[in-house]
Amino acid sequence: MSPMGIWLRLHRLVNTANDYDLPFSASQLHFQRRSVQGTWNPWLWHYETERRRTEAPQWRRKLSEEEWDYYVDQYSAQMKQEEEAIQQRVSEHTEIPEQSAREVQERWKQHVLPRLQTDLEFNLSHFKRQHARGQRPEPVTMGEYKLFSVPDHRELGQDAVDMMRRREARHQEEWWRHRKEQLKAPK
Repeated sequence: MSPMGIWLRLHRLVNTANDYDLPFSASQLHFQRRSVQGTWNPWLWHYETERRRTEAPQWRRKLSEEEWDYYVDQYSAQMKQEEEAIQQRVSEHTEIPEQSAREVQERWKQHVLPRLQTDLEFNLSHFKRQHARGQRPEPVTMGEYKLFSVPDHRELGQDAVDMMRRREARHQEEWWRHRKEQLKAPK
C-alpha cells in the first residue's frame, strides 16, 4: 500500500470509530460506505430539523392548581435557600461581635443595673455640685473598664499565627545553615 492509502485507511479507522473491521488492502482506497437508507446527500440537509415531539407549553397558559403548587413551592424553596445562604455569610462576620455584645449586656444587667441611680434630679444636682467645686469627672476605674472589655475577635488567633511564622523562619534559617555546612570543603 502507498503512504496515501495507509493515511486514508487510518483516517477512516478514526472517523468511523472503527465500526467495521477491515484489513489493510488496496481495495480500501475505493471502499464505499453502504447503508440501508442510501448515502447522505446535500439535498437531505433540511430534511431533519430539530422539532419538538411534544408541543411547547405556552408561557401565558392558564396554570392548573397542581402547577401553581409546584411552581410556588419551587420558588419559595429557592428563596429560602438564598435567604439562608445570605444569613450564614452575614453571621460569619457578625456572630462573634454580637456574642461579646450580649456578654457585656449580661454583665451590665448583673453588676450595674441593681446599683444604678436612676433619679434624674439627684444626678443633675450631683454633676452641678461637682462642676461648682471645680472638680473634674472621675476617671474610669478598673472595675468599670473590665465591665466592658471583651477580646478583639480580629486579633484572637494572631499570637498563634505569629508563633507559627517565627517557628517557620527559624526552621528555614537552620535548614540553610545546614546546607551551607554541607557545601563547605572538607578540612
